[in-house]
Amino acid sequence: RHSPTMLVHQHSHVYFVQSGEKAGKYCRSGAGGGWVDIEAPHAPQDYDIKVRAASASCVRRGTKFDRAVILNDVTKIARLSLKLALSFVDRPASGFALFQGLRTPEAAQWCAENFHKKLLPRLAEKIHVYKTEELQ
Repeated sequence: RHSPTMLVHQHSHVYFVQSGEKAGKYCRSGAGGGWVDIEAPHAPQDYDIKVRAASASCVRRGTKFDRAVILNDVTKIARLSLKLALSFVDRPASGFALFQGLRTPEAAQWCAENFHKKLLPRLAEKIHVYKTEELQ
């Protein structure tokens, strides 16, 4: 809660006005200190899909240098591990990443262990639909 009349989504800094002339509107603070109206957040949709992922690794000098990570339920992982609510993300939402350690496996291992810690807060910052230009 930002004020008695406004709610705020802390990660994206989007405010929802509950009463007054802008009741029911979403807004952000503008450059001049005022409020700028924005579109409503993305309403999540449920989809029936099946996901399978696999990776093949070369073993060099007796050590596997690659690490594969699958985030099978992004919203659940965000809620349990980072205490983030991703209620605006379509479900099911999952992620897959393959990290290659060029000289040692420790670099790939660090990336695999911290992948969700970097990705999920970035997802929480934006509660609207991503445009193609923003993803590139």
